[in-house]
Amino acid sequence: SEGLAPCQVDSLASGPDSEIYFVSDLLGLMKYSRDRNPPQTRITALTQNVVYGEKVVLAADGHDRFEDTKREDLRYSYRIDHGEWSSPSAQQPISIPSAPMGRHTIEVAAIDLAGNRDLTPAIDRFLVAYPWWRNPLTLLLGFVLALNLILLAGFLIQRFRNLSRTLEEREEYQRKLEDEVASRTQKLKETVEFREKLITNVSHDFRTPLTNLIGYAQMLGSDPRGNLDENQREFVDIIQNNARRMKRLIENVAQSLQGEDPLEKYPKVPVDLREIAFDTLKSHALSAQDQRIELELVCSEERVEVIGSDVLIGRLLDNLLSNAIKFSNPDSEVQIRITQEKERTELAVIDEGIGIHSQDLPRIFDRFSQLHHGLKDHVGGLGIGLSICKEIADYHNAEILVDSTIDSGSTFTVVWNEEKPEEEEGID
Repeated sequence: SEGLAPCQVDSLASGPDSEIYFVSDLLGLMKYSRDRNPPQTRITALTQNVVYGEKVVLAADGHDRFEDTKREDLRYSYRIDHGEWSSPSAQQPISIPSAPMGRHTIEVAAIDLAGNRDLTPAIDRFLVAYPWWRNPLTLLLGFVLALNLILLAGFLIQRFRNLSRTLEEREEYQRKLEDEVASRTQKLKETVEFREKLITNVSHDFRTPLTNLIGYAQMLGSDPRGNLDENQREFVDIIQNNARRMKRLIENVAQSLQGEDPLEKYPKVPVDLREIAFDTLKSHALSAQDQRIELELVCSEERVEVIGSDVLIGRLLDNLLSNAIKFSNPDSEVQIRITQEKERTELAVIDEGIGIHSQDLPRIFDRFSQLHHGLKDHVGGLGIGLSICKEIADYHNAEILVDSTIDSGSTFTVVWNEEKPEEEEGID
Protein backbone atom coordinates (compact mmCIF):
# COMPACT_ATOMS: atom_id res chain seq x y z
CA SER A 1 0.00 0.00 0.00
CA GLU A 2 0.95 3.68 -0.25
CA GLY A 3 3.77 4.60 2.25
CA LEU A 4 5.27 1.10 2.55
CA ALA A 5 8.26 -0.30 0.65
CA PRO A 6 7.51 -3.28 -1.54
CA CYS A 7 8.03 -6.37 0.51
CA GLN A 8 6.60 -9.73 1.30
CA VAL A 9 4.47 -9.93 4.43
CA ASP A 10 4.89 -13.24 6.15
CA SER A 11 2.36 -12.76 8.99
CA LEU A 12 -0.33 -10.18 9.99
CA ALA A 13 -1.99 -9.48 13.33
CA SER A 14 -3.96 -6.70 15.06
CA GLY A 15 -3.63 -5.46 18.56
CA PRO A 16 -6.25 -4.44 21.14
CA ASP A 17 -5.76 -0.75 20.21
CA SER A 18 -6.70 -1.47 16.56
CA GLU A 19 -3.08 -1.19 15.48
CA ILE A 20 -1.82 -3.62 12.80
CA TYR A 21 1.32 -5.75 13.31
CA PHE A 22 2.98 -7.58 10.44
CA VAL A 23 6.34 -9.34 9.62
CA SER A 24 8.03 -8.76 6.27
CA ASP A 25 10.98 -10.49 4.68
CA LEU A 26 12.91 -7.27 4.40
CA LEU A 27 11.96 -5.12 7.37
CA GLY A 28 11.08 -7.67 9.94
CA LEU A 29 8.41 -6.85 12.57
CA MET A 30 6.50 -3.66 11.80
CA LYS A 31 3.53 -1.79 13.40
CA TYR A 32 0.99 0.31 11.47
CA SER A 33 -1.05 2.95 13.33
CA ARG A 34 -4.19 4.25 11.48
CA ASP A 35 -5.11 7.94 11.08
CA ARG A 36 -6.90 9.21 14.18
CA ASN A 37 -7.49 12.86 13.13
CA PRO A 38 -11.21 13.40 12.28
CA PRO A 39 -12.21 15.73 9.42
CA GLN A 40 -13.91 19.12 9.92
CA THR A 41 -17.49 19.71 8.79
CA ARG A 42 -19.55 22.70 7.68
CA ILE A 43 -23.11 23.03 6.36
CA THR A 44 -23.28 24.79 3.00
CA ALA A 45 -27.04 24.69 2.39
CA LEU A 46 -30.15 23.96 4.42
CA THR A 47 -33.86 24.55 3.92
CA GLN A 48 -34.62 26.84 6.84
CA ASN A 49 -38.43 26.75 6.53
CA VAL A 50 -40.01 23.48 5.56
CA VAL A 51 -43.67 22.79 4.87
CA TYR A 52 -44.90 19.85 6.88
CA GLY A 53 -44.73 16.70 4.76
CA GLU A 54 -41.92 17.91 2.55
CA LYS A 55 -38.26 16.79 2.79
CA VAL A 56 -35.44 18.80 4.33
CA VAL A 57 -32.66 19.40 1.79
CA LEU A 58 -29.15 19.57 3.26
CA ALA A 59 -25.73 20.13 1.66
CA ALA A 60 -22.43 19.76 3.61
CA ASP A 61 -18.70 20.05 2.99
CA GLY A 62 -15.75 18.53 4.88
CA HIS A 63 -11.98 18.84 5.08
CA ASP A 64 -9.44 16.24 6.25
CA ARG A 65 -6.56 17.90 8.05
CA PHE A 66 -3.77 15.89 6.37
CA GLU A 67 -5.92 15.10 3.35
CA ASP A 68 -5.50 11.41 4.00
CA THR A 69 -9.08 11.24 2.75
CA LYS A 70 -9.93 13.29 -0.26
CA ARG A 71 -12.94 15.63 -0.02
CA GLU A 72 -14.99 13.64 -2.51
CA ASP A 73 -14.36 10.48 -0.49
CA LEU A 74 -15.76 11.91 2.73
CA ARG A 75 -19.09 10.59 3.93
CA TYR A 76 -21.63 12.41 6.06
CA SER A 77 -23.95 11.47 8.85
CA TYR A 78 -26.63 13.61 10.47
CA ARG A 79 -28.93 13.54 13.44
CA ILE A 80 -31.92 15.67 14.46
CA ASP A 81 -32.53 16.94 17.95
CA HIS A 82 -29.70 14.81 19.41
CA GLY A 83 -31.28 11.61 18.16
CA GLU A 84 -29.61 8.68 16.46
CA TRP A 85 -26.97 9.33 13.81
CA SER A 86 -27.94 8.36 10.30
CA SER A 87 -25.96 5.90 8.22
CA PRO A 88 -22.98 7.62 6.55
CA SER A 89 -23.61 8.64 2.96
CA ALA A 90 -21.52 10.36 0.32
CA GLN A 91 -24.58 11.51 -1.66
CA GLN A 92 -24.99 15.28 -1.99
CA PRO A 93 -27.31 16.97 -1.33
CA ILE A 94 -28.86 14.97 1.44
CA SER A 95 -32.68 14.59 1.47
CA ILE A 96 -34.04 14.16 4.96
CA PRO A 97 -37.60 12.88 5.51
CA SER A 98 -40.00 15.43 6.98
CA ALA A 99 -39.61 16.07 10.67
CA PRO A 100 -42.42 16.74 13.13
CA MET A 101 -43.93 20.22 13.42
CA GLY A 102 -41.81 22.81 15.17
CA ARG A 103 -38.24 24.03 15.35
CA HIS A 104 -35.43 21.46 15.11
CA THR A 105 -31.67 21.30 15.51
CA ILE A 106 -29.67 19.33 12.96
CA GLU A 107 -26.06 18.16 13.38
CA VAL A 108 -23.87 17.00 10.47
CA ALA A 109 -20.54 15.20 10.90
CA ALA A 110 -18.03 14.23 8.18
CA ILE A 111 -16.44 10.75 8.31
CA ASP A 112 -13.10 9.90 6.64
CA LEU A 113 -11.95 6.62 5.17
CA ALA A 114 -10.42 5.64 8.48
CA GLY A 115 -13.84 5.91 10.10
CA ASN A 116 -12.98 9.03 12.06
CA ARG A 117 -16.12 11.09 12.75
CA ASP A 118 -16.02 14.85 13.30
CA LEU A 119 -16.44 15.28 17.04
CA THR A 120 -17.55 18.90 16.60
CA PRO A 121 -20.29 18.49 14.02
CA ALA A 122 -21.75 21.46 12.17
CA ILE A 123 -25.04 22.62 13.74
CA ASP A 124 -27.97 24.50 12.19
CA ARG A 125 -31.70 24.92 12.78
CA PHE A 126 -34.81 24.69 10.63
CA LEU A 127 -38.55 25.12 11.09
CA VAL A 128 -41.24 22.69 10.04
CA ALA A 129 -44.64 24.38 9.71
CA TYR A 130 -48.06 23.59 8.32
CA PRO A 131 -48.98 25.07 4.94
CA TRP A 132 -50.78 28.40 5.37
CA TRP A 133 -54.13 26.82 4.71
CA ARG A 134 -53.49 24.22 7.43
CA ASN A 135 -52.03 26.63 9.92
CA PRO A 136 -54.04 26.47 13.16
CA LEU A 137 -54.25 30.25 13.27
CA THR A 138 -55.47 30.32 9.68
CA LEU A 139 -57.99 27.62 10.45
CA LEU A 140 -59.11 29.52 13.54
CA LEU A 141 -59.46 32.74 11.58
CA GLY A 142 -61.31 30.86 8.84
CA PHE A 143 -63.62 29.33 11.39
CA VAL A 144 -64.27 32.70 13.02
CA LEU A 145 -64.84 34.28 9.60
CA ALA A 146 -67.19 31.50 8.56
CA LEU A 147 -69.04 31.80 11.86
CA ASN A 148 -69.33 35.55 11.41
CA LEU A 149 -70.59 35.08 7.86
CA ILE A 150 -73.17 32.60 9.08
CA LEU A 151 -74.24 34.95 11.87
CA LEU A 152 -74.31 37.89 9.43
CA ALA A 153 -76.32 35.89 6.94
CA GLY A 154 -78.73 34.89 9.70
CA PHE A 155 -78.99 38.50 10.86
CA LEU A 156 -79.58 39.75 7.31
CA ILE A 157 -82.19 37.10 6.67
CA GLN A 158 -83.96 37.95 9.92
CA ARG A 159 -83.62 41.64 9.16
CA PHE A 160 -85.04 41.10 5.70
CA ARG A 161 -87.96 39.18 7.16
CA ASN A 162 -88.57 41.92 9.72
CA LEU A 163 -88.38 44.60 7.03
CA SER A 164 -90.71 42.60 4.80
CA ARG A 165 -93.13 42.20 7.68
CA THR A 166 -92.85 45.90 8.54
CA LEU A 167 -93.33 46.83 4.88
CA GLU A 168 -96.40 44.65 4.66
CA GLU A 169 -97.78 46.21 7.85
CA ARG A 170 -97.07 49.70 6.52
CA GLU A 171 -98.67 48.88 3.19
CA GLU A 172 -101.69 47.52 5.01
CA TYR A 173 -101.79 50.62 7.21
CA GLN A 174 -101.40 52.84 4.15
CA ARG A 175 -104.25 51.02 2.41
CA LYS A 176 -106.45 51.49 5.46
CA LEU A 177 -105.38 55.13 5.70
CA GLU A 178 -106.08 55.68 2.00
CA ASP A 179 -109.48 54.05 2.40
CA GLU A 180 -110.18 56.24 5.42
CA VAL A 181 -109.03 59.37 3.59
CA ALA A 182 -111.08 58.42 0.54
CA SER A 183 -114.11 57.81 2.73
CA ARG A 184 -113.71 61.10 4.59
CA THR A 185 -112.97 62.94 1.35
CA GLN A 186 -116.16 61.55 -0.14
CA LYS A 187 -118.12 62.56 2.95
CA LEU A 188 -116.53 66.01 2.87
CA LYS A 189 -117.29 66.32 -0.83
CA GLU A 190 -120.88 65.34 -0.19
CA THR A 191 -121.07 67.84 2.68
CA VAL A 192 -119.61 70.63 0.53
CA GLU A 193 -121.95 69.78 -2.33
CA PHE A 194 -124.89 69.77 0.06
CA ARG A 195 -123.78 73.08 1.54
CA GLU A 196 -123.33 74.67 -1.87
CA LYS A 197 -126.64 73.29 -3.05
CA LEU A 198 -128.36 74.56 0.08
CA ILE A 199 -126.79 78.01 -0.24
CA THR A 200 -127.63 78.12 -3.95
CA ASN A 201 -131.25 77.18 -3.33
CA VAL A 202 -131.59 79.67 -0.48
CA SER A 203 -129.95 82.39 -2.59
CA HIS A 204 -132.35 81.77 -5.46
CA ASP A 205 -135.30 81.64 -3.08
CA PHE A 206 -134.32 85.00 -1.56
CA ARG A 207 -133.70 86.80 -4.84
CA THR A 208 -137.32 86.84 -6.03
CA PRO A 209 -138.90 88.30 -2.85
CA LEU A 210 -136.06 90.81 -2.53
CA THR A 211 -136.53 91.90 -6.14
CA ASN A 212 -140.26 92.33 -5.48
CA LEU A 213 -139.53 94.24 -2.25
CA ILE A 214 -137.18 96.61 -4.07
CA GLY A 215 -139.71 97.09 -6.88
CA TYR A 216 -142.62 97.88 -4.55
CA ALA A 217 -140.42 100.19 -2.46
CA GLN A 218 -139.46 102.07 -5.62
CA MET A 219 -143.13 102.35 -6.59
CA LEU A 220 -144.01 103.58 -3.11
CA GLY A 221 -141.16 106.09 -3.10
CA SER A 222 -142.06 107.46 -6.54
CA ASP A 223 -145.74 108.15 -5.66
CA PRO A 224 -146.57 111.25 -7.73
CA ARG A 225 -149.58 112.12 -5.55
CA GLY A 226 -147.35 113.15 -2.66
CA ASN A 227 -148.99 110.96 -0.06
CA LEU A 228 -145.65 110.44 1.70
CA ASP A 229 -144.07 113.02 3.94
CA GLU A 230 -140.31 113.55 4.17
CA ASN A 231 -139.74 111.05 6.99
CA GLN A 232 -141.78 108.40 5.22
CA ARG A 233 -139.80 108.88 2.02
CA GLU A 234 -136.56 108.55 4.02
CA PHE A 235 -137.81 105.28 5.49
CA VAL A 236 -138.72 104.04 2.01
CA ASP A 237 -135.22 104.91 0.81
CA ILE A 238 -133.72 103.03 3.73
CA ILE A 239 -135.88 100.01 2.89
CA GLN A 240 -134.69 100.15 -0.71
CA ASN A 241 -131.04 100.53 0.24
CA ASN A 242 -131.09 97.67 2.74
CA ALA A 243 -132.99 95.46 0.33
CA ARG A 244 -130.34 96.18 -2.30
CA ARG A 245 -127.65 95.51 0.31
CA MET A 246 -129.25 92.17 1.18
CA LYS A 247 -129.39 91.36 -2.51
CA ARG A 248 -125.66 92.13 -2.80
CA LEU A 249 -124.97 89.82 0.14
CA ILE A 250 -126.84 87.06 -1.66
CA GLU A 251 -124.82 87.84 -4.77
CA ASN A 252 -121.67 87.49 -2.63
CA VAL A 253 -122.75 84.00 -1.70
CA ALA A 254 -123.57 83.22 -5.32
CA GLN A 255 -120.16 84.53 -6.40
CA SER A 256 -118.41 82.26 -3.89
CA LEU A 257 -120.00 79.23 -5.57
CA GLN A 258 -118.52 78.03 -8.84
CA GLY A 259 -120.29 79.29 -11.91
CA GLU A 260 -123.06 81.05 -10.01
CA ASP A 261 -122.00 84.62 -10.60
CA PRO A 262 -118.80 84.88 -12.71
CA LEU A 263 -117.11 88.26 -12.55
CA GLU A 264 -116.48 88.27 -16.29
CA LYS A 265 -120.15 88.99 -16.96
CA TYR A 266 -119.70 92.50 -15.50
CA PRO A 267 -118.16 94.84 -18.11
CA LYS A 268 -115.49 97.32 -17.04
CA VAL A 269 -116.24 100.92 -17.97
CA PRO A 270 -115.30 104.33 -16.53
CA VAL A 271 -117.07 104.69 -13.15
CA ASP A 272 -117.09 107.35 -10.44
CA LEU A 273 -115.70 106.11 -7.10
CA ARG A 274 -117.14 109.10 -5.26
CA GLU A 275 -120.68 108.30 -6.37
CA ILE A 276 -120.30 104.61 -5.47
CA ALA A 277 -118.93 105.53 -2.04
CA PHE A 278 -121.77 108.02 -1.41
CA ASP A 279 -124.46 105.45 -2.26
CA THR A 280 -122.76 102.85 -0.06
CA LEU A 281 -122.57 105.24 2.90
CA LYS A 282 -126.23 106.09 2.44
CA SER A 283 -127.27 102.40 2.51
CA HIS A 284 -125.39 101.87 5.80
CA ALA A 285 -126.50 105.09 7.49
CA LEU A 286 -129.26 103.50 9.57
CA SER A 287 -127.17 100.58 10.88
CA ALA A 288 -124.34 103.00 11.74
CA GLN A 289 -126.77 105.29 13.53
CA ASP A 290 -128.11 102.39 15.60
CA GLN A 291 -124.54 101.66 16.83
CA ARG A 292 -123.73 105.36 17.37
CA ILE A 293 -121.05 105.26 14.67
CA GLU A 294 -120.36 108.30 12.54
CA LEU A 295 -119.81 107.76 8.81
CA GLU A 296 -117.69 110.18 6.80
CA LEU A 297 -116.67 110.44 3.14
CA VAL A 298 -113.38 112.24 2.50
CA CYS A 299 -112.76 113.10 -1.16
CA SER A 300 -111.38 116.38 -2.44
CA GLU A 301 -112.39 115.73 -6.06
CA GLU A 302 -115.86 116.12 -7.56
CA ARG A 303 -115.33 112.97 -9.62
CA VAL A 304 -112.74 110.22 -9.23
CA GLU A 305 -112.82 107.96 -12.24
CA VAL A 306 -111.45 104.41 -12.59
CA ILE A 307 -112.07 101.64 -15.08
CA GLY A 308 -114.28 98.97 -13.56
CA SER A 309 -117.75 97.69 -12.74
CA ASP A 310 -119.87 99.89 -10.48
CA VAL A 311 -121.77 96.79 -9.31
CA LEU A 312 -118.61 94.91 -8.29
CA ILE A 313 -116.87 97.93 -6.78
CA GLY A 314 -120.08 98.68 -4.87
CA ARG A 315 -120.11 95.08 -3.64
CA LEU A 316 -116.45 95.36 -2.55
CA LEU A 317 -117.02 98.65 -0.73
CA ASP A 318 -120.22 97.34 0.85
CA ASN A 319 -118.31 94.38 2.34
CA LEU A 320 -115.50 96.58 3.67
CA LEU A 321 -117.88 99.16 5.14
CA SER A 322 -120.13 96.48 6.65
CA ASN A 323 -117.13 94.90 8.41
CA ALA A 324 -115.89 98.29 9.61
CA ILE A 325 -119.26 99.07 11.21
CA LYS A 326 -119.65 95.54 12.58
CA PHE A 327 -116.29 95.56 14.40
CA SER A 328 -116.25 99.20 15.54
CA ASN A 329 -117.01 100.38 19.03
CA PRO A 330 -119.91 102.75 19.78
CA ASP A 331 -119.17 106.49 19.54
CA SER A 332 -116.39 105.91 17.00
CA GLU A 333 -115.92 106.94 13.38
CA VAL A 334 -115.72 105.03 10.10
CA GLN A 335 -114.29 106.89 7.16
CA ILE A 336 -114.16 106.30 3.41
CA ARG A 337 -111.21 108.15 1.92
CA ILE A 338 -110.63 108.54 -1.82
CA THR A 339 -107.42 109.98 -3.24
CA GLN A 340 -106.07 110.19 -6.78
CA GLU A 341 -102.58 111.25 -7.78
CA LYS A 342 -101.44 110.87 -11.37
CA GLU A 343 -101.73 107.14 -12.21
CA ARG A 344 -102.48 105.98 -8.62
CA THR A 345 -105.98 105.88 -7.14
CA GLU A 346 -106.73 104.74 -3.60
CA LEU A 347 -110.03 103.79 -1.99
CA ALA A 348 -109.61 103.30 1.77
CA VAL A 349 -112.04 102.25 4.52
CA ILE A 350 -110.74 103.33 7.94
CA ASP A 351 -112.26 102.35 11.29
CA GLU A 352 -111.40 102.76 14.96
CA GLY A 353 -112.49 99.26 15.92
CA ILE A 354 -110.99 96.25 17.65
CA GLY A 355 -108.31 95.55 15.02
CA ILE A 356 -106.91 92.26 13.71
CA HIS A 357 -104.19 90.08 15.25
CA SER A 358 -100.95 90.06 13.26
CA GLN A 359 -100.96 86.24 13.04
CA ASP A 360 -104.37 86.40 11.31
CA LEU A 361 -103.33 88.87 8.61
CA PRO A 362 -101.74 86.31 6.20
CA ARG A 363 -105.04 84.37 5.91
CA ILE A 364 -107.47 87.25 6.14
CA PHE A 365 -108.46 86.97 2.47
CA ASP A 366 -108.91 83.17 2.53
CA ARG A 367 -112.39 81.91 1.76
CA PHE A 368 -114.43 80.79 4.79
CA SER A 369 -111.74 82.17 7.09
CA GLN A 370 -113.35 83.40 10.31
CA LEU A 371 -111.00 85.29 12.59
CA HIS A 372 -111.07 85.57 16.37
CA HIS A 373 -112.51 88.94 17.37
CA GLY A 374 -112.83 88.58 21.13
CA LEU A 375 -116.09 90.06 22.37
CA LYS A 376 -117.23 90.59 18.76
CA ASP A 377 -117.13 86.89 17.83
CA HIS A 378 -120.91 86.68 18.01
CA VAL A 379 -121.28 88.95 14.97
CA GLY A 380 -119.19 86.73 12.65
CA GLY A 381 -120.46 85.81 9.17
CA LEU A 382 -119.70 83.09 6.64
CA GLY A 383 -116.12 84.20 6.16
CA ILE A 384 -116.45 84.96 2.44
CA GLY A 385 -116.73 88.77 2.40
CA LEU A 386 -113.01 89.61 2.33
CA SER A 387 -112.22 86.78 -0.08
CA ILE A 388 -114.79 88.27 -2.47
CA CYS A 389 -113.16 91.69 -2.02
CA LYS A 390 -109.83 90.15 -3.04
CA GLU A 391 -111.38 88.50 -6.11
CA ILE A 392 -113.02 91.76 -7.18
CA ALA A 393 -109.76 93.68 -6.68
CA ASP A 394 -107.87 91.11 -8.75
CA TYR A 395 -110.51 91.33 -11.48
CA HIS A 396 -109.89 95.10 -11.64
CA ASN A 397 -106.07 94.64 -11.68
CA ALA A 398 -106.04 96.41 -8.33
CA GLU A 399 -104.30 95.59 -5.07
CA ILE A 400 -106.02 95.36 -1.70
CA LEU A 401 -103.90 96.11 1.37
CA VAL A 402 -104.62 95.92 5.09
CA ASP A 403 -103.01 97.66 8.03
CA SER A 404 -104.32 96.89 11.50
CA THR A 405 -103.46 97.39 15.15
CA ILE A 406 -105.23 95.64 18.02
CA ASP A 407 -107.66 97.97 19.86
CA SER A 408 -106.79 100.83 17.48
CA GLY A 409 -108.56 99.94 14.25
CA SER A 410 -107.98 98.74 10.71
CA THR A 411 -107.46 100.30 7.31
CA PHE A 412 -108.32 98.45 4.10
CA THR A 413 -107.01 100.14 0.96
CA VAL A 414 -107.75 99.27 -2.65
CA VAL A 415 -105.09 100.64 -5.00
CA TRP A 416 -105.40 101.10 -8.77
CA ASN A 417 -102.12 101.69 -10.60
CA GLU A 418 -102.82 102.74 -14.15
CA GLU A 419 -99.97 102.08 -16.60
CA LYS A 420 -98.82 104.93 -18.76
CA PRO A 421 -99.19 104.31 -22.48
CA GLU A 422 -95.78 104.10 -24.16
CA GLU A 423 -94.93 107.23 -26.15
CA GLU A 424 -94.35 106.61 -29.81
CA GLU A 425 -90.90 107.52 -31.00
CA GLY A 426 -90.83 110.33 -33.50
CA ILE A 427 -89.81 109.65 -37.09
CA ASP A 428 -86.86 111.65 -38.26
